[in-house]
Amino acid sequence: MLGTEERVLGRLHAEDLIEGIDHLLQALPAKQRELFDLIDLQGFAPAEVAEMLDMNPGTVRVHLFKARRRIRAWILERDPDLRKGSTR
Repeated sequence: MLGTEERVLGRLHAEDLIEGIDHLLQALPAKQRELFDLIDLQGFAPAEVAEMLDMNPGTVRVHLFKARRRIRAWILERDPDLRKGSTR
């Protein structure tokens, strides 16, 4: 069982991470942010999003790839230990 100090530190770390991710999402180009939100946060399928937004499915995949790559780089920059065992 975690002590009070560990719980507080964990909560502060989580709040810092959430704030950082929110900042990062706002820094993404609008289309990348929109597609990341629809697909990775709201759970729509990429093909469904392409149809909803009248976009080429390949274009959707490219924007999503760039958004994910930027977010992944940001996370790994802050916690290099996560790089161990990760695939590129």
